[in-house]
Amino acid sequence: MVLSSAVDSPERSRTTVQALPGTPMLGEEDAQASVERALATELARLDALLVLAMKLLTANATIGVGPSGITRKTAGVLLGLYAKAIKTARGVRLLASASLAEDGMVLCRTLLETTVAIFHITRRDTTRRVDEYLAHVLMRTQMVMERWAETPGLKRHGRGLMKKVQRHLPPYSYLGESRLKQLRGWYSGEKLEQTFKNCGLNKAYQVSYRYLTGFQHVSDLSSHVEFTDDGGLALRSGSSDLGQMRMLLFLTHQFLWAAMHQVSRKVGLGYEAEIESHRPPATGPGRCFTRGRSGRRKKRLLPPRSACDRFLERRADQVTAGSLAPTFPRKNPIVTR
Repeated sequence: MVLSSAVDSPERSRTTVQALPGTPMLGEEDAQASVERALATELARLDALLVLAMKLLTANATIGVGPSGITRKTAGVLLGLYAKAIKTARGVRLLASASLAEDGMVLCRTLLETTVAIFHITRRDTTRRVDEYLAHVLMRTQMVMERWAETPGLKRHGRGLMKKVQRHLPPYSYLGESRLKQLRGWYSGEKLEQTFKNCGLNKAYQVSYRYLTGFQHVSDLSSHVEFTDDGGLALRSGSSDLGQMRMLLFLTHQFLWAAMHQVSRKVGLGYEAEIESHRPPATGPGRCFTRGRSGRRKKRLLPPRSACDRFLERRADQVTAGSLAPTFPRKNPIVTR
């Protein structure tokens, strides 16, 4: 739904907001039905992947030491992150049904971060990196409690919780004091961009992560309002555009698929062939996870030039020109204006 806000002359401060002529006032059920029809293929593909994801999780709920020789603690951390990825993807699916792509992009960014954490832990020195991840959770909590201890009204609670955190730190003291300090920020001890690079995902960071971050940090105003040629405002409070919805579902499928494949391979679940059958399409709006297979080349997960690259180039031109254009071309709105 698009609402038009007529901007009056500078002398007048009163603004009139009204629905554009012919704008259908759809309810939530009608909007959902419209989305399910327009994106039937993409939604069915994600639903099938989620069914398989839950199958892997429930079939191995009591796993201990897998064929790969990992410890129960390592399996617990990886499967815990995997469970988080499934929940986040389910959240995206629900928001997609409601045609709330911008809010879904926020969760999609979280899903990408979770997938990268899995890749970081499984890349090498997995046992140590599992301990670093757990130490990071404690060190970050301690850092927050230190801030509480300095805040009026929270000081007593902060000091009490800090003591509880410190009682759980001794098992990780072998990492060293300097390393524990580094883990206060991120589980890798480095900035997130560097973590992406270390995992061979620099382009995924520059393309997908930076794009999704705009929705997280309220830099997506052009998805919600436009200036009309007659000086008015067009407010978009209803359905998201079809291209943006497809981008959301495609990225969600990629990130969840990559997490599933990596966890199954590392933990030894044995579902790699079945997961492979759900590989994201070779052509899509922003493919970010694909394996290099030629010769002895190191396996990397890098996106080829795609619709996402072209979109970002166009968007950069729009920003440079000072345009407040829609985030995506709105040629195919889900709900007819």
